[in-house]
Amino acid sequence: MDYIRLKFAGISEIGTANRVTVLILTNVEGTRAITIVCDRATGEQLSLRYGSRKTDTTGYLPEVMSKIIREQTMLTLSLEIVDVSDGEYQARLVNRASLVSEPIAMACGLLLALAGDFAILVSKDLFDRQSIAFDPASDKLAVPLNSLSEQLLQEALEEAIRDEKYEFASSVRDELKKRRENAENQDNK
Repeated sequence: MDYIRLKFAGISEIGTANRVTVLILTNVEGTRAITIVCDRATGEQLSLRYGSRKTDTTGYLPEVMSKIIREQTMLTLSLEIVDVSDGEYQARLVNRASLVSEPIAMACGLLLALAGDFAILVSKDLFDRQSIAFDPASDKLAVPLNSLSEQLLQEALEEAIRDEKYEFASSVRDELKKRRENAENQDNK
């Protein structure tokens, strides 16, 4: 499988009812990006490190564990993003020497990778499907519908209807319908 190396490009919050943190990862050239939606708790942790409320996190768990891994072991780790399913990116932490991997929650893996300066990789196929053109000067942020949780999709649908953005509401409704049909098909197997 071919991989593309990613770099952290920024963090943003989007204003749904439950404020959501969106992380922006770009290819090394900085021309294309994927956006990662993360839970509130991990978003707050990332905001402490990279947001407007920067704090010294030297003694925090991700930094301490990363330092131990780097200085007291021979491990070389990377975070690999391999798929997106039901609104969540699927990731794994990989020992680069043995290629043994463990699944890890995407946002948690990203927090650890950034704290430890581990390589962040995405499968080329997934990057080709999910990435968008990236303009660092733009104040607009595109988030693919298939990378949002059902709860966030439902909130976006309600907001789109309330704001009379019916074309967008239709797209969100279609994504919700597709997921429900996929879940039913899985249940019937």
